[in-house]
Amino acid sequence: MAKTANLSNELFFITMTIVNWIDLFTRQIYFDLIIDNLKYCQNKKGLEVYEYVIMTNHVHMICLGNDKPLSDILRDFKTFTSKELVKLIKGNSDESRKEWILAAFRQAGKNNPLNKNYQVCQNFNSPTLLDSPF
Repeated sequence: MAKTANLSNELFFITMTIVNWIDLFTRQIYFDLIIDNLKYCQNKKGLEVYEYVIMTNHVHMICLGNDKPLSDILRDFKTFTSKELVKLIKGNSDESRKEWILAAFRQAGKNNPLNKNYQVCQNFNSPTLLDSPF
């Protein structure tokens, strides 16, 4: 079956990756934001998460959009998370890589007409519909 996350109530394996594969989730504060936003999307947006793993520069999930297209939920998740991550990085006086990370996000945003300022996550989520027993 074709890959599309526009379906609701269908189980997908997805990957969300930080641009340039920057190791962002090595810091607890950024990791916690991902967890908090996943919980919010579960409680308010109909996201059902069956499994997830947060790596240093990407997130894998097995999830579905409960009566909503998963692509819409992921779009909102990534938009909010990206904006909040930028705020956290800017305000984190302990972030030794602050200027380098923000410059990379700014450059990625500049190269993407879908963004105004910063791009934190790659646009593509690599959705794989889990519709086979194998």
